[in-house]
Amino acid sequence: MTKTTPEEFDFADWFADANLPEQSADIFTNAALLGEMADLQRRIDVEVRVQDAEKTAASPTKDSLEDQWVNLAKQFEASKITVYVRALSGTERKYIREAHDQAMNDGTEENSGFIFRVLAMSIVGMKKSGGERKTVDLSVEQVEQLYKKIGDAQLGAIHDAQLTATNGIPTLDADFLRKLSGPAAGPES
Repeated sequence: MTKTTPEEFDFADWFADANLPEQSADIFTNAALLGEMADLQRRIDVEVRVQDAEKTAASPTKDSLEDQWVNLAKQFEASKITVYVRALSGTERKYIREAHDQAMNDGTEENSGFIFRVLAMSIVGMKKSGGERKTVDLSVEQVEQLYKKIGDAQLGAIHDAQLTATNGIPTLDADFLRKLSGPAAGPES
């Protein structure tokens, strides 16, 4: 093992490509379709029970309802937007806290404004379903408008991703990948 002196250590060489961690969350702009899809699912279930009771081979009504459900599912998936958030440094978090506290004291901001400020500073990109990632810089007002359009749960998903980026230790988890089995996986499969 070779030793380097502090004078020989090149910080830039080691950390030139270092950056704060990022996470992402998917939101759906056409979430209202879920109500119609739930209605179709109930109607399909009724058709299946009717088919079973009548012992019929097929139901044009059921097939039509399933086609409608699939069409709505495609529309729902097409409304997906992936939101990319980055971790916030301690200095940034302190700045957000101070700005929020000042706005609360002035009476110009509600408690929820803190989350809007956090997300405005941490959202760095968005990607539409099937599209390319775009760099974004949202204002606090735009995050509040987003909240009014997508609601608590979906904004919460973005905030959860932000918390993970800021507070989590960067790791790589490939457990979701398909496990190989058989001869291609090696002798111990």
